Amino acid sequence: MVTLIKEQVKELWKCCFDESPQFIDLYFRLRYKDEINTYIEKERKVVSAMQMIPYPMIFYGING
Repeated sequence: MVTLIKEQVKELWKCCFDESPQFIDLYFRLRYKDEINTYIEKERKVVSAMQMIPYPMIFYGING
C-alpha cells in the first residue's frame, strides 16, 4: 500500500506543479521518503500531501 500512496502523491504533484517529468521523477527517486510524507485521503484517494524535508541549520553558531 505504501507504493500506492507514493504513486498517488506523485500524480497529485504532477497536477499541482508545472514541473518537467524528469524533475518529478528525480524528486520522487531521490528526495521523497514515506517517513517525511504526510497525506490526507478522501474515499481511499490521496487529496492532499506534504513532505517535511529536514534541513540542517546553524543559527548564531548553534546547530538546529
